[in-house]
Amino acid sequence: MTPPRPPLWRHPALAPVYAAALAIGCVALASLVVAPHASAGDDPPGPPTAPPTATAPVASPTTRAAAKPVTTAPGKVPVTAVVTVTEARAGLRLSHLAVQIREGAVVLADERADDQGQWSSEITAGRREVCVMSADAPVRLAGTKPASACRQEQVPGTRPIELKIEPARVIARVTGGGTKVPSDSSVTIRYAQDGYSEDGALDQSGSFIPKQLPPDARVCLRLVDGWRFAGAAAPGGEQCQAITNPVADVTFSVEPS
Repeated sequence: MTPPRPPLWRHPALAPVYAAALAIGCVALASLVVAPHASAGDDPPGPPTAPPTATAPVASPTTRAAAKPVTTAPGKVPVTAVVTVTEARAGLRLSHLAVQIREGAVVLADERADDQGQWSSEITAGRREVCVMSADAPVRLAGTKPASACRQEQVPGTRPIELKIEPARVIARVTGGGTKVPSDSSVTIRYAQDGYSEDGALDQSGSFIPKQLPPDARVCLRLVDGWRFAGAAAPGGEQCQAITNPVADVTFSVEPS
């Protein structure tokens, strides 16, 4: 008997055909499995977006508060003063000048002037004593007789208080007049309270501005050659005076010998 023949679809020559068909089928199947993607017109995928949060309202530009009006303490009135020095060569610094306003023994205001000599404060209204002092030298109000650093003022006034000041000096006054003075004569101021002394000399005008003239001090002047104290028999020498007014000039009468 003749053995049966295998089916034609199992013929070995068809194996490559089957393999090619299987490959084509796999490709077709893969094309049907499409990865999910965003629809047309959507933004491309990106990192996760945080949930929206409440946004603080945008503050409008701040406006600078208007300057508050100057207010005065209850029961007080503003008072101003202008301090000037009568002589520029006196060397008094305006910022070293202090103005005091007093009511009897009570000091109502005590402040320094600024570099322009301007001064202001607030005090109770009334008739007050206005005084001026300096850290540079003993000073007085110009034109006061007797010499004084204080005067009475009505507060408030219609205008600023004007205080014209000048320093107290040690002066060699030449009897009989003349232009010559005993310049370079030595000045010594002795302070009894602490034993301190201040030394200086008369300038070309025949005067010397001390740093202070307390009531316990004594001022001594020793003349240079060619001069003597008025009425003295001998030339030169030294004379001393006690201080009776701490803002008044200390004057020695002298004459050529």
